[in-house]
Amino acid sequence: MCEVPSNAVLAEEFLQIFDGFSIGSNDLTQLTLGLDRDSGTVAHLFDERDAAVRWLIARAIAAARRLGSPSASADRRRPTTRSSPSGSWRKV
Repeated sequence: MCEVPSNAVLAEEFLQIFDGFSIGSNDLTQLTLGLDRDSGTVAHLFDERDAAVRWLIARAIAAARRLGSPSASADRRRPTTRSSPSGSWRKV
């Protein structure tokens, strides 16, 4: 799982140990933004479309493609997709 920002920032190193990963965008967003998505006080600020979150996801996917490793979304709220090393996306 790629759920913490350091996994995305150091994706190439991460993929030297694992043969691919699922991106847990909920946890990645929570840890990137430093927000508790279950808190009534700040939950409205939780946004997976935040520029920092999108950058981390793009970085992780790009690293997987460069190294020929599969990557997939683990977010259950939207259709699960998988990226092949060639960059094509398909429903799983």
